[in-house]
Amino acid sequence: MELYPRIGKHFDIKVFTNCRFGMMSWAVLAVTYCIKQYEMNGRVADSMLVNTALMLIYITKFFWWESGYWCTMDIAHDRAGFYICWGCLVWVPSTYTSPGMYLVNHPVNLGPQLAISILLAGILCIYINYDCDRQRQEFRRTNGKASVWGKAPSKRLSLPIRPQKEKQKPVFS
Repeated sequence: MELYPRIGKHFDIKVFTNCRFGMMSWAVLAVTYCIKQYEMNGRVADSMLVNTALMLIYITKFFWWESGYWCTMDIAHDRAGFYICWGCLVWVPSTYTSPGMYLVNHPVNLGPQLAISILLAGILCIYINYDCDRQRQEFRRTNGKASVWGKAPSKRLSLPIRPQKEKQKPVFS
């Protein structure tokens, strides 16, 4: 099985399942749940707004940094088989949007202070996730000579990969 199978010259199955269908359906469903809650209640609860905003910020970050996503370990090395395709076609749209689906029928009113606090904490977490991935990509691109937070890295670990023997104890326990 190929790492990046194609149908014809231009249709990449991995790009379609991961980025086009999986991530786009996540965004569409998040907004759809917001609309449904408005139709049912005449308003959108602040919990739904925070949930939807954080999802859309994360998805926007994904598309903004899509080239970096293709360098992550799971995407760069996993083949477009059942695991990747099913995960992006079924798991992402159904599981990742489940908080919004729950909130449609069970709106929670957080209040302005808690809603803003959760939103800011979520944005900070999304930024930290992005910055870790960005630093790792930069470190690999520069072969370990990248600056981290404006400073040269103090150490670089080069670990040999070798098969583990049965009686050998793990290094970290």
